[in-house]
Formats: sequence, structure tokens, C-alpha cells
Amino acid sequence: MKAVKKIASVIADWKSDPRLSRLEEPLLRQAVALRLLSLLGWDIFNVEEVQPDYRTGGGTVAFALCLDGLPRLLFDVRRETGTLEAVHAALLEGAARTGAELALHTDGRRWWAFLPGAGGSAAEALVFRRDLAQDPADQLAAEFAALLGREQLVSGAFLAAAEQLHRERRRARVLEALPAAWGRLLAAPDPRLVELLTAATEASCGSAPKRAWVEEFLRGRAAPAGARPAEIVFQRDFEGETGRDPEVPSAARDDGEINRRKPEFFSGQTVRAFSLRGRTVAVQSWEELLVRLCQEFAAAHPQDFEKVLWMNDGGPPRFSRYSDQLKIPEKIRKTAIYVETRLAPEEIVRTAIDLLKSFGYGLDELILTTGPAEEPGRGAAG
Repeated sequence: MKAVKKIASVIADWKSDPRLSRLEEPLLRQAVALRLLSLLGWDIFNVEEVQPDYRTGGGTVAFALCLDGLPRLLFDVRRETGTLEAVHAALLEGAARTGAELALHTDGRRWWAFLPGAGGSAAEALVFRRDLAQDPADQLAAEFAALLGREQLVSGAFLAAAEQLHRERRRARVLEALPAAWGRLLAAPDPRLVELLTAATEASCGSAPKRAWVEEFLRGRAAPAGARPAEIVFQRDFEGETGRDPEVPSAARDDGEINRRKPEFFSGQTVRAFSLRGRTVAVQSWEELLVRLCQEFAAAHPQDFEKVLWMNDGGPPRFSRYSDQLKIPEKIRKTAIYVETRLAPEEIVRTAIDLLKSFGYGLDELILTTGPAEEPGRGAAG
């Protein structure tokens, strides 16, 4: 933990140093690469483990991180002399020749990590692309520690971390492409989709709709041209059948018992909205409330939001940097942290209380609009 905080501090210094973009490769190796490796537990003077100017059989890379005489990771520090595609293709070819399991490239400001074992092109093997000017220092520090730390290479954990990041990137790309693909499918309905919906409608009401009705229905639900995935998700999640936004309560009613109710009270309740420091947000489920609340805290406290990783009540983790550690993870926007959403309402309320306390909020600064599940109504809780 101390190492990650130190690295985050160093990265913050790099972010504000205009010289970084002007340094030549030899200086970048010393000022950036070797300093980072030193902070991550490597003896940078041990040339058997940190081998400079490592020959790959078709070229050289700045460093190879070796254990037991074998290169485990290739780390290249290179300004663009041609195209990035050529630089990355050569790096992956070098990894294939030497058997290195991970490959990293930086030009000082931008960073790329690749998983050679994923096969295919550099785009398919890409684990991440990071930018010192844009990405949070604590996120970069945690990822560098997970992929480049000496202990992680010795244990093999670096490869598991890289594979997890690679899976997350692939999933994100697929999810980003889905709305547009779905929109195209609805805009020009496939006959098989029309037949499926026709049969399902007939089974539901006893009458088969005309084909033109089904096609019109599907086209009416196509995404607007040029809509971003986030806009499509918003429409799907929050718009009613009329196309209007749901009613957002201006504030939840305080019934005088807000500080006396235990989290167990909310078992069997539904939630319609929450108000944090006067800002009211409509939600449709407890899970959505948890994710949106986390997003509010992450936006308000970007520098120390990672403290949620150490919120522990002795049970399974509620927050993690690795989605496979959670049952139903949801990534918190603009962070590298996931939150567990497979929680009962009372557990979500406990988590909300922990968030309030962790970031110095009073319990009266969060108001929930809730009601009985069988007969939704209004109530207040916090």
C-alpha cells in the first residue's frame, strides 16, 4: 500500500512536469522507467534481473525483467520513430521470440500494455492504454504495481492481473458496440426477430400481430442516430412508456424516525430516489441506488475514493479492483474500482452509511425515498 501511494505521488509529479514530453529516450529510461522499477521492488543495478538493451532476436527493447534467467516482461521506452502500429508489432514479435508473458511500451506520457498470449494483432492483445495527462494517478499506480511489481512477477500474479484487465477491456468494447448493433438490427428488422416477436405476442394475447405492426414496433425502439451508449442506457433504464422521464421527488419526507431505523427496516422496501446534500436522483432499484451513490462519492472525492477498497465488515468484499472477486460487479464510472451489487437492501443501506462515514458526511445528509414493495409509497430513511 505504501509503495502504491509513493508511486501515485511520483506520477502526480510527472503529470505537472512539462519536461517529460521533451526528454530523449536515454533520459526517459533513467527518469521514468528505472525510477518506477525501483519503487516496485526491483534492484535496478542487478543486470541479471533488470537487463538493459535486451536483444529479442529481431531488435532490442529498453529492458527485460528476468527471473531465473528467463525474460518474463519486456519493457520498451521509445519515442515514435515510425507508426505506433509498427512499434507495437515489433514489441509483440520480440515477446513471441523470447517467451515474455507481458509487454509494455511507453513514450513517457502514454503507456501501453500487451498480452502476447492473447494472439492476434496488437489491438487484440492490448491490455490497456493509459495517458499520464488524463488518467488518475492512483489508478495508474495500482495498475503499474499489479503488472510490474517484482513480487507480482515472482508469484505470477502479474499475469492474472493482465488477463483480468484484458478481459475487462474486451467486455467494455463489446458493451460499447452492442447499442449500435442493436439499433441497426431494429432499424432494419431481421425476419427471424420479427417471427420470434410475432410468436411471443400471439402466445401472450392469443392474436398474431401483422408483420408490418411488428416491424414498426421494432423500428420505433431503434437508438437515435449518433446516440452514445450512455444515452441509450439512460433511455432504457429511466424512460417510461410515454418517453417522459419518471417523476423525481423534490425531496424525501422526513417522518422523524430517520436516525432510529436500523438497516433491517429496509428489507422488503422499494426505493425510488435518493437525495445527497440536496441533490435528488431518481432510481429504479436498490442496486442502481448503490452504483449511483458510489458514482457521486467518486466524483466528489477522486483523490481518495480508493479508501473504499478497505471498507470491510468481516464479510465478503464489497469493493475491488478485480471484477472476478465479486459475484455481480458493476464498475464505478471514471474509476478502476468495482462494487458488489448482489446485496440485500439492508446491506446496501449499511454500505451507504459506511460511505457517508468514510468521507465525513453526516447521516442526515442522505435521504432515501422508499415504500413497501407490495404498495409503493413514500418514506424517508438514511
